[in-house]
Amino acid sequence: MQKFIIRKEAEIHAAKDNVWRVLLTPELFTKWANAFCPDSKMKADWKKGGSVTYTDNTGMGLKGTVEEFDPSNRVTVKYDSVLKEFKDAPDEEGWKGCREIYQLKDKNGTTYLSIESETPTKEMYDEINAKWDQALVNIKELAEKA
Repeated sequence: MQKFIIRKEAEIHAAKDNVWRVLLTPELFTKWANAFCPDSKMKADWKKGGSVTYTDNTGMGLKGTVEEFDPSNRVTVKYDSVLKEFKDAPDEEGWKGCREIYQLKDKNGTTYLSIESETPTKEMYDEINAKWDQALVNIKELAEKA
């Protein structure tokens, strides 16, 4: 199955640890991920093989597994299922197997964040690609404020 891959980068004037904390702390995730959904929530066991769940208040979302976990450097989540009302649901759009990757690099105290987000359809790519621009602005603001 073809995947449509979003690639974005941001230059953030903050330490890698600050950016990492913004990305993976549930309370901060809610603030930056509102670019995708105003009531986004994340529950995760941040270790290799751990589970990650992204939902909204109605229980719609995605569940995945942490494939790679290198603290303050790189994390990869592979989606396992779609959620509806907080339960596994049929994956009509093809999210299973899609990945999301966050990679951080430091250069003289500035963090360069790159994201790669696989989407199952061109329509999802178009919708989510635009939302990532705002999400990166939110991440930058939160990390630089810390």
